[in-house]
Amino acid sequence: MKKNVLLETRYLGSAVLSSVPSSQDHLAGIHTALTWSSRQARHFLNNCGIHDRSTTCRWIFNVIRFANDPCAGTGNRNGTCYTEVECFNRKGVPAGTCASGYGVCCTFSASCGQTSNENCTYFDSGNVPAGACRVRICRCDDNVCQLRLDFNSFVIAGPSTSTITIGKQTNGIIIVAGKPVNPATQCLVDRFSVTNPGSSTPPTICGTNTGEHMYVDANEACNELAFQLGSSSSVNRQWSIKVTQYSCDYDNLAPQGCTNIILGTMQAWSKPLKF
Repeated sequence: MKKNVLLETRYLGSAVLSSVPSSQDHLAGIHTALTWSSRQARHFLNNCGIHDRSTTCRWIFNVIRFANDPCAGTGNRNGTCYTEVECFNRKGVPAGTCASGYGVCCTFSASCGQTSNENCTYFDSGNVPAGACRVRICRCDDNVCQLRLDFNSFVIAGPSTSTITIGKQTNGIIIVAGKPVNPATQCLVDRFSVTNPGSSTPPTICGTNTGEHMYVDANEACNELAFQLGSSSSVNRQWSIKVTQYSCDYDNLAPQGCTNIILGTMQAWSKPLKF
């Protein structure tokens, strides 16, 4: 697990907080950020040398370490605990504090055409025109085996309800002789899919799936979360998908090939399950 190391320097009661590199414990992602917040600190810069031993130029050092753990940010979003500078460098957004105030809860979001390798990334719709909208999710660590997609909001055009026969098919192929088929339950206007190159993929879905979730294997070649939106729809399309990355040794990984774990009332994608 990555950690941050902070060097807290106190001079005459004034704190100077800076990040420093360390080669121990596989510490990584360390940046430097100095903050001088008082007249005494400015006096130190002007009058005290690094080797000054006088009582008016006294240094007190505290090394502060904190892990890059998950954290609860503002706006009902989760993030990762980083220093403020590291959050900025990772193109995240500070959303509250963590590590007793020494870190910030850094949240990450992505929109159409972007790539993210940060755990707990939010794929937000914004004002999306018709056509393709894709976000590429890459593993944040080689030990990541699974992705969980939580549909905090998910509203696109639903499946067809038409029962008009469009032909006959056998084994999924339209032929003259076969069973009558219609487009009911098919995603003909909007659809959402997740890629998993070289392995099994979740089903293509559409409609309203707010509050649902989906599991998919984390792929070494990255996974794409892909919307294909039709040219016209009466639905106010919107989505916010939280993407959590699970390590291979996580206790609650979904079983191999499992797309959705249901507790309580059974529900099919975009509509109640009928028996």
